[in-house]
Amino acid sequence: MKHKILTLSCALLALVSCGKSSLETTFAKQSENIDKYVTKQLESHPEYQVVYNDGAVRMIVAEGEGTELAKGGSVTFYYAGYNFNNSSISAGTMFATNDPDIAASAKWDLSDSTAFLPRTVTLGKDKLVHGLELGLDGVRSGEDCYIFFSGKHGFGKRQIGTIPANASLCYHVRVEEVND
Repeated sequence: MKHKILTLSCALLALVSCGKSSLETTFAKQSENIDKYVTKQLESHPEYQVVYNDGAVRMIVAEGEGTELAKGGSVTFYYAGYNFNNSSISAGTMFATNDPDIAASAKWDLSDSTAFLPRTVTLGKDKLVHGLELGLDGVRSGEDCYIFFSGKHGFGKRQIGTIPANASLCYHVRVEEVND
C-alpha cells in the first residue's frame, strides 16, 4: 500500500512540475513576442522610447513632462486594454477602455458617459493588475504609451470576461496628470 501511495505521490509531483515548467515556457514565449513587436515598432518609429521594468515593457510614443510617478504617487489616465496576440493590437482584441475616442473608433456603445472618465489610482495602494502597475511606474503627465506584459504579470490562471487565463496583455495609456 505504501508503495502505491508513494508512486501516486511521485506521479502527481511530476505532473505539477511539468505544468509549472510549461507555464514558464509560455510566459517566456509571450515576453519574446512582446520584445519582437516592440522592436518592430521601434524600427518604424525611432522616436519612440522603451522602458523595461521587472517584466513590464513601456513603449513611449509621446513623452510627458514633469515629475515621474513613483510608489505612493497618484496618476490620472485614460486607457484601453487589449489581449496581446503577439503581432497586433486592434479593436477586435480590446477588452476594456475608458477613453471615449478609442471606444468610438471601435464602435462601442457610448451611451453611458460615466464609463468614459479618466481613472485615478495611487501606485502601490490601489489594486491594479501587476503588469500595469509595473508599467505605470515612472510615467509623466502628458505621456502616451503602451504597456506590455506576459501572463505572469496579468490576471493569472483564471479567465476574466474575454481575457483568457494567463494571457499576455497590452494597455494603451494616456496620462492626464501625475501627483507625487
